[in-house]
Amino acid sequence: MRYKMVAIDMDGTLLTTHKQVTPKTKKALLDAQKQGAKIVITTGRIYTSALLYAQYIGLKTPIIACNGAIIQQVGKEKTFETFPIHKKTIIEGAEICKDIGADYFFFTQNKIYVGQKLEFFRSYLLKETQVDPTKHISIHSIDSTSMICDIQEEILKLSIWSQNKDIIKEALYRIHQMDNAFVTSSSPRNIELTHKNATKGNAIKTLAEYYHIPMNQVIAIGDSYNDITMIKQAGLGVAMDNGRKEVKEVADEITLSNDQEGVAAILEKYILDH
Repeated sequence: MRYKMVAIDMDGTLLTTHKQVTPKTKKALLDAQKQGAKIVITTGRIYTSALLYAQYIGLKTPIIACNGAIIQQVGKEKTFETFPIHKKTIIEGAEICKDIGADYFFFTQNKIYVGQKLEFFRSYLLKETQVDPTKHISIHSIDSTSMICDIQEEILKLSIWSQNKDIIKEALYRIHQMDNAFVTSSSPRNIELTHKNATKGNAIKTLAEYYHIPMNQVIAIGDSYNDITMIKQAGLGVAMDNGRKEVKEVADEITLSNDQEGVAAILEKYILDH
């Protein structure tokens, strides 16, 4: 089988624990791209954050960001698809956070709105990163949920965050009462809400159709719950060795961990010189 497209998650997959793309992985990505494979960053992050890494690596294919809520061409204004989440859903989620003591933030295409101290969030963004996202991403504070109605841009994803597992459990219980959003997670400390049609699985299918690539010629690589839809959708679904148990259970193959350059291993096995 000759695979023509590879969808790759960022955190816990493409990036090491220290948020780095290793030289070996970078070379494998560029070599695969030169051979004609479509290398697609597929992340829960805001588009601009993913774009910085794509530019650092030298990738030219579209980016899937916010768990599939937006598909955007690298370096161009062309947007393939967006699935904004209704502001009513954002407000309901923010009110839940206020009730139970969780933090929250949400993304538009290029902006982040946070319901907690700005400096804490800036330091979180900068922690052990290879690029400086704060120079390119506008970060704003939300002092009350009423301010959400005044935001003009489309909101693409809401993240609920807490170090307290009981708070996350309570948030998840309440969020599941809402039937107009897709609920997933990229960490034991968070819950992520998008439009009900915004999933990584749907997004890679959209791109594959655009490039006339059958799904059985698509590889998807990930480590967390928000990667499950694309791992199931792809012809070859790959879980990282550091991935969640539930992700490994649905994968066709398990590669090395993110710190052992598992992405490069898959590219070398299935793409390079094939």
